[in-house]
Amino acid sequence: MEWFETVLTTHPYRFLPASEICRTIGVSEHVLRTCCSNVLGMSPGRYQRLRRLRLVRAELLRADPAKVSIAEVTQRYGVEDLHRFVTEYRNAYGETPSMSLRRAATGE
Repeated sequence: MEWFETVLTTHPYRFLPASEICRTIGVSEHVLRTCCSNVLGMSPGRYQRLRRLRLVRAELLRADPAKVSIAEVTQRYGVEDLHRFVTEYRNAYGETPSMSLRRAATGE
């Protein structure tokens, strides 16, 4: 699991296919999925999506809205389906990415 996290940290802006992760850390997909299920309670893909949400949120909350756009941040993190991302973000944090960015401006 430590190697899994290291690989994800090395590539924060990419969604990595399980096959690529497994090749990099030298385990089978079955082992990766089993370890993620046992330790994280979710699949490697779900963990990556939630991790990316957290990284985007942290960046938005630190950002200067006059200098940073949501599109710029989400593109940097490889978000392909903005609508789906906004829905997942709202479900996870109870607000939209634009609300988080506005909160950064007001310091809330």
